[in-house]
Amino acid sequence: MPRPSLDAPPPPVAPRDALARARASGSDGPGPDAADRAEPARPGPATSTRSVAAAAMVAALLFAVLRLLAQGGDVSAFVHAGDRFTDPGAAHDLTVEPGSSGYDGQFSYRLARAPLSTAERVDGVAFDRPVDRTARIGYPVLAWLASAGGQRSLVPWALVGVNVAAIGVVAAAGAVLARDAGRSAWLGLVVAAAPGLIVALSRDLTEAVAAAALAGALVLLRRRRLAAATVALTFGALTRETVLVLALAVVAAAVLAALPEHRWPHRLEAVRRRLVDRDPVPAWVGVVPLVAYGAWRAWLSLGWDAPVGHGGDDPVNGLTVPFLAPLRQVVTFVGDAGDPVALIQLVAFVLVVAAVVVVVLGAIDDGRRAAVAGDDDGGTADGVVAGHERVAVALAVALLVSLTTWDRAVVFLRYPTDVLVLGAAVVPAAGVALVRRSIQVAVPTGLVAAGLWLAIA
Repeated sequence: MPRPSLDAPPPPVAPRDALARARASGSDGPGPDAADRAEPARPGPATSTRSVAAAAMVAALLFAVLRLLAQGGDVSAFVHAGDRFTDPGAAHDLTVEPGSSGYDGQFSYRLARAPLSTAERVDGVAFDRPVDRTARIGYPVLAWLASAGGQRSLVPWALVGVNVAAIGVVAAAGAVLARDAGRSAWLGLVVAAAPGLIVALSRDLTEAVAAAALAGALVLLRRRRLAAATVALTFGALTRETVLVLALAVVAAAVLAALPEHRWPHRLEAVRRRLVDRDPVPAWVGVVPLVAYGAWRAWLSLGWDAPVGHGGDDPVNGLTVPFLAPLRQVVTFVGDAGDPVALIQLVAFVLVVAAVVVVVLGAIDDGRRAAVAGDDDGGTADGVVAGHERVAVALAVALLVSLTTWDRAVVFLRYPTDVLVLGAAVVPAAGVALVRRSIQVAVPTGLVAAGLWLAIA
């Protein structure tokens, strides 16, 4: 029998009291078998999801066109190559900024031209940290495929096109997650407005494709398409390693579910109930991406003759005391308050922090609801939001506030992307007031970020 489409609702999540009554009667409630017997998705919801994706892609394409016009029609300017790492004499038609280090997009360009090359330079581009850059191979490989095997004239266009498509995927997944919670599918545009996606589109960065893989994995896990979710998580990890927060969360939730019940202090047991589902995702779904990423980096370290952990600037390696780096960034902004650009950056910073806070509140709100439902039927509680989703939010926020690199240019717009994408899973299931607050925060955040990058990027 054919499996339901991703647009179809997940194994139906009835009100929690209905689930409790079903379990009390000896039934496990609706599960994968029930989903398999469900009627095919009606055209309305499917069309709605496609409409949301199309709207996000049109907006992204419009932004890309405006950026292209601002750059005099030079699509290679999205790469943002600098002569510190890119030799202008060997870069062919690639625009190279003199006296500049450029930005990460130049490494995406090199990988899209020749994904597995270990030459010192490809089209004039040399790596700063070969293992770290090559580890993020997913986005460049898609651009390599889209450019007919890395054709020089097509690669810059492919890098932009792949990011536009990825933003559409993020919006579509956000629409599905919102509808799971009984909200409007158009809420998918809220997560598509994450500033990190705008920055990624502006400079050929990895965040958009990584966010698409992360959001897709969330949907696939809810539909219990475990093999496909594992592939999405693995691809996401090979695009940007921070996607592994969801893989770690899956493993952690599975471990928590395996622990004996009622043998913990009351407060710890209450926390455990918030994070555990009755039918948790198997741990192997998270283990496979973790092992694959570790193996990939180990293989790269041999090819580049570098230590596996090489790269002190890498986000995973650059950790410090929680909240220290963000506070330093605030002090910097305040000190430069006379600079109009710094003032806009401060506004964007505040809005991004507010968006992260909304996600955290959404996870807490749904977690409390889950705990209450669990108390009602004497065990753990299932709901729209899965336990591994709440764990992933906690891990992503912990990583975000501990990064050392908040003070570099405008990376504060990039790094919260994983948290905001995970928010698409938890915020719609929270109270109506919090959902409205998420819209009130997300819209100006996206507009300010877009304006900032149209003006200065």
